[in-house]
Amino acid sequence: MSAVGKGEATRVMRRDILYPPVGIAHVVERVSDLARRNHDSADVTGLIVSTSAQPNGPPHLGTASTILSVFAVAAYLRAELGLSASVLFDSIDNAPASTWTHEGVIYALSLLSTPAPTADHANLADHYFESLRRVLDFGSAISEIAWSRRPYTTFQASEAVRRRLLTVVRRQSEFGALLNPRTSRVHVRIPCERCHYVDKHSVWTIFRTDNSGVTIRTHCPRHGWRAQELSLSHPPYLDLNTPLRDVLKCAEFSDWRSQGSLVVMVDGADWGGAWVWEIVMKTLATLGEDLARAPVRLFAPMILDESGAKFSKSLYVGSDAYASLPPWVVDLTVMDDAEFRRRMSSLWRLVQHWVGDPRRFFRDYSLSAVIAAL
Repeated sequence: MSAVGKGEATRVMRRDILYPPVGIAHVVERVSDLARRNHDSADVTGLIVSTSAQPNGPPHLGTASTILSVFAVAAYLRAELGLSASVLFDSIDNAPASTWTHEGVIYALSLLSTPAPTADHANLADHYFESLRRVLDFGSAISEIAWSRRPYTTFQASEAVRRRLLTVVRRQSEFGALLNPRTSRVHVRIPCERCHYVDKHSVWTIFRTDNSGVTIRTHCPRHGWRAQELSLSHPPYLDLNTPLRDVLKCAEFSDWRSQGSLVVMVDGADWGGAWVWEIVMKTLATLGEDLARAPVRLFAPMILDESGAKFSKSLYVGSDAYASLPPWVVDLTVMDDAEFRRRMSSLWRLVQHWVGDPRRFFRDYSLSAVIAAL
């Protein structure tokens, strides 16, 4: 510590945010460098920036920072690459709303299959999505970029997803070990026709493949066994778990690249690292995908609480873990329109600052620092 005294070093650490170039920031000058190499061809006509979330409750500050980062990335790349841009929000409506356990097996009822608490919406996914819509609409207005919602039912029924899913099921022992190293199971779930619960971890899900096709058998402890043909169009609804859904989405977006759209996926930083390499990339390679046409994947800065953990919605639901924080930090819906616009405008300026510099974008931030900026 010869360059500065101990007191000066303490002042720097307390008052200034330092941006050391780490990892990817050493090899790119702009965030757009990662997308530019994928669009320098005549067949790319537009940019789609994709993100996803479970509509399972009111959004918090971490949710807002990721969503606004998505629009900031879209606006930045639109300017840098000269492409028209839009945002696609994949709504993970098949996320569990409730569970029950029978003989050690967990059964889950999805947001999609759970009635909304009021008559305004058909199910819990649509009910909770309205609070997310407020953030998406704000991001769209301030960036001048349109967004659209893709329900999970639409995603799982697409030909690109089903075609690859059939490959995974036919080679279940191989792909099970890649997608779920702990259990080596492929989690493809069919809801019970009567109670709509699914075997969450596919404990009693059996795949049969032969020359005639693929059949799935599954068991509901309340209503017994049932079998269903698996094909490009049947059954109409399949519940896929997170690893399988993420891999198939990346593969589907590769097809969109071939159709002229450059897809950039932007999710929270907790979905980067080992998840992308060990689960997603190795499974895509085993599927035989052309990784040169895979979507660009960027990860918005993660907001960390005072313990260094991700500022997590699951921690504060049903607990007082974040009771000392201002209420709007854990539930954006408590803000009236004027306060919402003011704080989200400040957050927008902050995430624009992040996106403009790889040293700022490819890192995490403390919750206290973000709150102070708003």
